[in-house]
Amino acid sequence: MKRNLLNNIKIIEFIIVLLAFGYLTSCTDTLGTDPNVKITPVNPVTPPDSSVNNKFPINCKWNFAENFDINGFKGDSYIWGLNYNTIKNNCLIDTTNGRIALWLDAQMGNSIPDSFFVGRTDRVISFRMFVDSLSVSAKQNELYDLSLNNINIEVQVKDLKNGNKILINQNDVQMFFYAFKDNDNKEIHGLINVDFYPYFNFQTFNFQVVFDAELPK
Repeated sequence: MKRNLLNNIKIIEFIIVLLAFGYLTSCTDTLGTDPNVKITPVNPVTPPDSSVNNKFPINCKWNFAENFDINGFKGDSYIWGLNYNTIKNNCLIDTTNGRIALWLDAQMGNSIPDSFFVGRTDRVISFRMFVDSLSVSAKQNELYDLSLNNINIEVQVKDLKNGNKILINQNDVQMFFYAFKDNDNKEIHGLINVDFYPYFNFQTFNFQVVFDAELPK
């Protein structure tokens, strides 16, 4: 219970930080407990014909934060900033029939050496996300159903004591994800929250990802 409360606080703090930098415009719910939040099944749509001009590559910007316990202090955080390598960052939208469908194929790895993380026993070292034809609206209170097969999210955690690496996806721990376009139709904003339960032996108890994608004018 203490960790859940602390995790909620860290999510709110992280979003506030991003708001200060203009990265995120709004957040309605944190852990999907608001009765107004709707779980939206993600229905695949037919990928757009590459010969049609309504298929656009877009620029996606990413932000990452780890929340962890250390030396008896609860709720420390580490924001990656620019300290990551981009392995792939393929973002595409299709605007057929006036709606927006989003494709993502992104993979990033933290570039800071293990020696930097003094006092920590584990850390997040990489993030991978694949989204196939996700319909995005302006609604900010709808979580996407991660049980369907057109969204895949993977996070890799490294045990700094023995060097072992653990690959975790949405079937292993608690995750939520939502994305929405702003009212001016200028950007798509997304939030991924990862709670590392039932991995209670981790110091790192939460990982958060925010992305912003600029829509074509």
